[in-house]
Amino acid sequence: SMLGNTLESSKINFEIIQDENFFDVNELKIGLVSGICVWSGYTFGIGNKIINELSSDIVKNEIPVFLLDCDFISPKLQNFLFNSFKWGYFESCWIEHGEVIKSYKYSFELDPFILFLKNRLMEINRYLENGILKSYILDPEKELFGIDGKDFNSRNEAIIMSKSRYNNQFLYNLMKYQEMGHFYLYEDDRISIYDATTPSHLSSCYVRIKDYDKYVANKY
Repeated sequence: SMLGNTLESSKINFEIIQDENFFDVNELKIGLVSGICVWSGYTFGIGNKIINELSSDIVKNEIPVFLLDCDFISPKLQNFLFNSFKWGYFESCWIEHGEVIKSYKYSFELDPFILFLKNRLMEINRYLENGILKSYILDPEKELFGIDGKDFNSRNEAIIMSKSRYNNQFLYNLMKYQEMGHFYLYEDDRISIYDATTPSHLSSCYVRIKDYDKYVANKY
């Protein structure tokens, strides 16, 4: 379909959901969620319009897109996300920290919804590029866990973006809440990653290499 071609060619990170047990809105830090109906031409036409207009900003900011197959999704989840019990118009919503920030279900809401997303994605991009953060995004192509020496404030410590990846996973997904102490942590034998507040796509976190000399020896 047109929509399928657009998604594939734009390099958008998308997932088709046909079992809502594997889709937890509360765990979603940020993302675009849309309903697709294979029997509706409107689904693919409107979906193509939304994705086409937003694809460059979605890709640039690494925003995930979740496509919910209407034949497998409960009315309860549908109503929660889109405040609607109808299907077929690529009903969509923007999620941040598990909350529906903006949704679209009627034709007259479509252009305002796209405009909202354009502005929000622009805000996010500015936020991520803001030098005041003094944060870094890990390059997933680098060896080991990909931390470049120049990114460190000291010999083995750095502040980096939580949207960086380690072992092909976002850091904000790796860090788990620690009941004793009320902070978020991921740790293995090479690295520890820490955030004092709820880690998200837009937050920074503290990284420490446990054995810097061993890291350098392995890297070089």
